[in-house]
Amino acid sequence: MRYAWITGLFLALLVLAPPAPARAAGLLVPAYFYPSWDEAQANFWDELIAAAPRVPLVAILNPASGPGARRIPDYVRAADSLRAAGGRVIGYVHTSYTQRPLQEVLAEVDTYYQRYALDGIFFDETTGDTALAHLAYYRACGEHVQKRAPGALVVLNPGTDADQAYLQAASCLLLFENDQASASLLDWQPPAWVSPGPAGQGAVLAYHLTDEAAMAAVLERALGVGAGWIYLTDDTLPNPWDTLPAFWEAQVQALACFNRRLGEQRHPPEH
Repeated sequence: MRYAWITGLFLALLVLAPPAPARAAGLLVPAYFYPSWDEAQANFWDELIAAAPRVPLVAILNPASGPGARRIPDYVRAADSLRAAGGRVIGYVHTSYTQRPLQEVLAEVDTYYQRYALDGIFFDETTGDTALAHLAYYRACGEHVQKRAPGALVVLNPGTDADQAYLQAASCLLLFENDQASASLLDWQPPAWVSPGPAGQGAVLAYHLTDEAAMAAVLERALGVGAGWIYLTDDTLPNPWDTLPAFWEAQVQALACFNRRLGEQRHPPEH
């Protein structure tokens, strides 16, 4: 009963959703917290694992602002367990807006794949303009990942609007990453290339949401304008990604409800 009201928030949106092209929306979670297996109450990875069979879920693995100096068994267990539950895991690599040497970036990609079972790479601090040198840099990043693991998920994070040309290098672009209190997703207009309905190629992350009701309203808006990957949290700076939100379960249930209704529209029952 507690979450029944969330379903109502999505009904009008679902009626208007495009039928065939839409794909299920998912959670893109910056899992920048240590998997403390001996502290059951503090292990957010357990909650990710529990949610993975219910909604599409991708966790961004980030041991030390990158793969770090060594392979960490607790992260091995986290990645393996989440993938076994139906989720996906991608490794965090920062690029400093192409200022980081490309070979250094690619070496971190290789290190991740040598240590952990992964489904792709999340490239942080990326450009979003049309400079040819920038596009070539990220094309090299994407091609390197695909050579290691064909079909891998490659996410680029400009954190703001980006040109569609970057999809030559990536499966998904993170187009909004901000404090909900200062730059509201409720007012966000995505680039023209983002199709209404969960198209899968645009992602949004927002933090500092006040409560469950705010989460539901922002989630509805993000889904309605075309976000295919979403994560909303009540966490705040300096690191808004070091916990899961108090409304985590409500967010999972709301997204599962949206996807279920979307599936019913695509495949209506036969009479």
